Amino acid sequence: MDALRRWGAMVATDLRQRIRQPRFVWLLGLLVVGAWFCLPPTGGGGMRVTVGEARAYYSSAWIGMALALCGSTLLSLIGFYAVRGSIARDIDSRGWELLMATPMTRAGYLLTRYLGILAVFGLFLGAMATTGLVAQTVRGEVADWQLWQLLQPLLWVMLPALAVTAAAIVWFDLLPWLRGTAGNVLFFFVWVAMLGAGTAAVLESAAGRQPGY
Repeated sequence: MDALRRWGAMVATDLRQRIRQPRFVWLLGLLVVGAWFCLPPTGGGGMRVTVGEARAYYSSAWIGMALALCGSTLLSLIGFYAVRGSIARDIDSRGWELLMATPMTRAGYLLTRYLGILAVFGLFLGAMATTGLVAQTVRGEVADWQLWQLLQPLLWVMLPALAVTAAAIVWFDLLPWLRGTAGNVLFFFVWVAMLGAGTAAVLESAAGRQPGY
């Protein structure tokens, strides 16, 4: 139990260090604005999730799906560059060596950093969910809030994508040849390739549903 408390305290400390950085506030504001523009007014322009030419009413479930699709794409890229660097700083400052002199294992240290990154992403997810509820009220198409219906797409679609991004942050910070500019460039091309593969799969699936295919 004592070990679990120490581990939780280290995760909380890591989270506090991250949210005190100015880039956390900037990214949080950017995500709130981006989430709002993912849900434009009826008949207006802007980034809108549709099925063909149709758009569902702004219910909690549809807003959650729209935010999950937009957020998992954008935050998986922006979040990588905004959140990474803590492990690299520990290595460069020799803090890594001090930690290895304690009872903490390497696996425990990396897990702590990984969960700290996920906690930051969880705050971003919560901010987007709150923005979605505000948008549902302002748009006024469906008055009833269904919080679980809104959160499900964020948890099942967006959170796994962010978990993969968090793992990439840990590995890119840990490996020397991925710690600097080369890692930043490589991740961008990996992100583009994954986005292209996902888009191609969706288009192929849509073409397969059309008559004559």
